Amino acid sequence: MPLIPNRSWQSIYESQPAGAESHLVKEFYVPALERSTRYDRIAGYFSSSALAVAARGIHALVDNDGEMRLIMGAELYENDRPVLEALTEELSADLEKLDDEQLDAQLQLLAHLLREDRLTIKVALPRKGNWGIFHPKVGIFEDVEENALSFEGSVNETAGGWERNYERFKVHRSWVEGQRGYVEDDISTFEQLWADDHPYVEIYDLPEAIEAE
Repeated sequence: MPLIPNRSWQSIYESQPAGAESHLVKEFYVPALERSTRYDRIAGYFSSSALAVAARGIHALVDNDGEMRLIMGAELYENDRPVLEALTEELSADLEKLDDEQLDAQLQLLAHLLREDRLTIKVALPRKGNWGIFHPKVGIFEDVEENALSFEGSVNETAGGWERNYERFKVHRSWVEGQRGYVEDDISTFEQLWADDHPYVEIYDLPEAIEAE
């Protein structure tokens, strides 16, 4: 598969009238996943439905020996509870107890990614004060040669965000003059949050967050 710079990327993507496949999924999300070895994502909301709508891209990311790291807000989608609530201190054992035949396709994919350590999820909450919810939306794709493509805009990591809503986001490329600084800022913000080193946000490993409700 060609590296990320080998594709022409738009500077701005926005939702278009729905067809057989969402414009955002077809023209951006899946092609970016197919060319990546890492996908880092910050989102106010996450649902395994997002994995399902881009399953082809997710499988390609895994085939590239890639991984996904996700920082999400604290609201859990009910459909994901059978898998995510299996995340206790005995992660592998609890996940193995799940009967995949009783899960729909998107939950099977979620469980598989967690079992194989291809997906790691952390939960973010604003630190105490006059704050509402954790609500930024940033994504960073990186390929085997460390080229990076980042986006920032309205879309959450849900099927509704990628397929059904009207969404709009901007894209920056590390190999384009004048855009690298934006990509580096997005990477820095993600890493600061991931390390729980942000002055305004607290980060919890998902098992800890679930156990603490």
